[in-house]
Amino acid sequence: MLENIETSKLKNGLTVITYSRDDVESVSTTFYVKVGSRYESKNQSGISHFIEHMLFKGTKNRTARDIVNSIESHGGVMNAATSYSKTYFYTITPYDKFEYAIDILSDIYLNPLFKKEDVENEKNVILEEYNGDLDDPMSAAFDNSSCALWPNHPLGQKILGIPKTISSMTPELLAKYHKKHYIPANTVVVAVGRITHKQVVDELNKHFKGKKFSSNKQSEFKPVNESIKLQNLIAEARDVNQVSAVVSYRHNIGALDERFDSIGLLGYILGGNMSSRLFQEIREKKALCYSISSNPLFFAETGAMQIMVGLDKSKSLKGLQAIAKECKKLTKKKVSAEELQRAKDYLIGTTRTAYESTSSQMRWITSTLFRDKYRTPTERCEAIKNVTSDDILELARLIFKEENLSLSIIHPNKDFPDTPEAIIKAMQN
Repeated sequence: MLENIETSKLKNGLTVITYSRDDVESVSTTFYVKVGSRYESKNQSGISHFIEHMLFKGTKNRTARDIVNSIESHGGVMNAATSYSKTYFYTITPYDKFEYAIDILSDIYLNPLFKKEDVENEKNVILEEYNGDLDDPMSAAFDNSSCALWPNHPLGQKILGIPKTISSMTPELLAKYHKKHYIPANTVVVAVGRITHKQVVDELNKHFKGKKFSSNKQSEFKPVNESIKLQNLIAEARDVNQVSAVVSYRHNIGALDERFDSIGLLGYILGGNMSSRLFQEIREKKALCYSISSNPLFFAETGAMQIMVGLDKSKSLKGLQAIAKECKKLTKKKVSAEELQRAKDYLIGTTRTAYESTSSQMRWITSTLFRDKYRTPTERCEAIKNVTSDDILELARLIFKEENLSLSIIHPNKDFPDTPEAIIKAMQN
């Protein structure tokens, strides 16, 4: 699976990656731009995400309605997303409509208008998106967790920005940022499905021919270093019934580190599925929560192991203490051969079964790009097989330290029996 990808770099610096299949009717195509919220200054917070929205609001050649109709009228779908490290927009179309997909994606990449009226309207749309996230306690706790893990750093800023920065966006600011970052050297086009590599390259050459760009260098971000000290607690009282908490342990193991797969496996052992330690101990045995999971968060030079949980307000202290206890257990005793193999089998199995559609295979290729080194699902599975119990123990001892712990909590503003300060102190003991 995904063994025989083809890669080219056009004369202008644009990277093209394809995976050809004869057994499908679709083509999934994405423009992946290496710019996201971690590339923004404090005053720019949210601009990458704002531009993602504006790409769909009209170009020199099409209205906003034309953009959507050009894809949907041919049975396709179109969407986009922004993260800390990337912005991407994509289509899924029948294979014989692929030219329309490249035409539309190239147009919104090269020719967005940033009309003043559209910018003003979109401010309201994004503010509503912001308010929707704010109204979701777990989403808010997750955002606050990033702020605590990397305070006064772009990784600690909200991807959507904040109302002040969202409201300050202007066509001039957006156009300047777009011109700086939306350049071929900073962009990868990935296409998976019933197409040939030559077909994709030819279409892109046609649309990019004669275009001039501001730079031929990739965008750079501010790295995390030892001066960025984590904040061990962010607590917010609200009119809610349940406690939403994100428990995080920051580390300095980046995406290119050889221990990348070991951390992924550690995350599954801890809380990656229903047979994991946290699910079995916190939910099944102690009945302290309904939902609990863990997730390794990676960037180029830093990362965190995060645990998300919703707790009854009367059980939050007990529940969060129990979570910290399970993390500490992993530092004291090796996982058994049986438990390790069970986690490996799960992770390998989900890797094999999750990437069969053209859209999921497109996502696989793009998800590996932030590591700057492509590898196949088979290569990942082989790396997982080689992880040992000693590797897991060593990582647990490196990550689950008191000084690495940070708690983000949204708690009820009435009848909450414990203070957040008492909770974090109890977790550290």
